[in-house]
Amino acid sequence: MEISYKRHTIQLEPGEHPFNSRMYQKAIHSILYATLSTRPDITYAPAALGKYAAQPSTLHWEAMKHLLR
Repeated sequence: MEISYKRHTIQLEPGEHPFNSRMYQKAIHSILYATLSTRPDITYAPAALGKYAAQPSTLHWEAMKHLLR
């Protein structure tokens, strides 16, 4: 996870578009499952992004794609 990633609010900011929360939650679940099973030392990044699972924006999804890469 990038050090500069500082999204402290769960609410959408002006100009942000809501994202499909179901797809975001599935991606979080998949990553958490893999990290807990194989690499528990990198669990922080998906857990930090998981805080926004209720109402993710497109910026959160971009951070998720970056994490997957």
